[in-house]
Amino acid sequence: MRRFKNILAVYHDDFGSDDVFTQSVSLAKANNARLTLLEVIPDRYATTAWVQEREKRLKRLVPAMHAAGVADAHVATCVGTPFIEIIKHVLRNGYDLVIASPEQTRTDRGFYAGTTIAHLVRKSPCPVWSVKPDSQGHYSRILACVDPKTGDNPDDSLDIKLLQLASSLAEANGAELHVVHAWEVEGPDRDRLRSELPDKTREEIMEKHQTMHRGRVQRVMDQLPSFMVEPTLHLPKSEAHDAIVDLVRELSVDLVVMGSVNRTGISGFFIGSVAEGVLTSVRCSLLTVKPEGFRTPVVLDDYPSERVGSL
Repeated sequence: MRRFKNILAVYHDDFGSDDVFTQSVSLAKANNARLTLLEVIPDRYATTAWVQEREKRLKRLVPAMHAAGVADAHVATCVGTPFIEIIKHVLRNGYDLVIASPEQTRTDRGFYAGTTIAHLVRKSPCPVWSVKPDSQGHYSRILACVDPKTGDNPDDSLDIKLLQLASSLAEANGAELHVVHAWEVEGPDRDRLRSELPDKTREEIMEKHQTMHRGRVQRVMDQLPSFMVEPTLHLPKSEAHDAIVDLVRELSVDLVVMGSVNRTGISGFFIGSVAEGVLTSVRCSLLTVKPEGFRTPVVLDDYPSERVGSL
């Protein structure tokens, strides 16, 4: 598997940092990729002494990366708002993957709401890998989430990319590969189901729509030359968020691979995505991928971030 060549790992020497380090080193070694550990120091902590201490700690990790088999290893620091500085670093240096761990914010809905990782999932121009707590960098069950579209010339590029990525990761990890597409009854049949119908008629409507959605998924899968790992397909009649969360828990999924953004059609404006809901609802790792043509609303200033450095 050689899908990522320039990896940025967000390191903050806190809960989850060991998981980020392990995952990023493992992935960089497998891909023969360049790896950079980046620490963003919030403005409120950015005294000269503190920044210098953080720089020293990062430098000590370089020999460990080399010893683990990562020849092209680097570290960097900067000061500012974490998600903004991370995205600026991506824009400046052309990273093709960001790896980070969610801060441990517990809410009634989950653990990760309102964190830097959620901003990255929505706004990072490259894929974002959110590493679950206590991850060892190995996955046993991978779930790819697809949502094939209708129309005369549907754009299947994102779903194809997701399946290719999930398949290669499953092969590299010796993992099971599961594919899910959640569906609902569409068009006039949706209104018909709200009326009184014989049970047989209801079953026929449900079967018709499930078959239609199965065909859409098959259309996407047929565009891949082959699967490195034979997938198991799941077609639950459900909202996408609920279907994904239920399968994660039922199958003990380690890694979810899915698209991350729904566009409004206005540059720089985005609506909440299923990925953000999944992020707050499960504790497995989550790899999110942007559609073609995505543009981040974060832009580079005419001046560099304060104390940006590559050590």
